[in-house]
This record gives sequence, C-alpha cells and structure tokens, in this order.
Amino acid sequence: MNTIENTVIFLPALWVAALFGATTIVAAVGPVRTRARILYSNAYRKDPTKRGSGYGISLTAFAVIFVDAATGVARSLLTS
Repeated sequence: MNTIENTVIFLPALWVAALFGATTIVAAVGPVRTRARILYSNAYRKDPTKRGSGYGISLTAFAVIFVDAATGVARSLLTS
C-alpha cells in the first residue's frame, strides 16, 4: 500500500487512539510506524521485492493503534 493511502487510514486511528486510548502506546508506536514507512520507501526504491519488512512493521503498528483506539472508544462508551 502506498504511503499516502496508508496515511489516510492511519492518522484518524492515531488521533482517536490519542484521545481515547493509552497515550503511551500511541507515543511508542507512532514513531515506529514512521520509521517503518521510511524503511518501506527505501527498500522499494532499491528493490521492490524487498519492501515486505517495512510494510509488515507498518501494518503491525497500524493494527496496534487501531486496537488501542477501538478499545479506548469502547471503554469510553461503556463508562459514560
């Protein structure tokens, strides 16, 4: 997935996670995702077949942020 397309789904999840989730997770995983996209971009530029590690790390970071955001929103809805 291209970085622009990935950013469109990552940033809203990051913002929701920052508002409702665990901020320590957001602070730890946000920069990991950024570094993973840089790794992905560099690997894609050198040899497109070797971009998998950057994509995998980026996807994992997105999944962690998304689960944190969903858990935070659910917790907020259940306590109010």
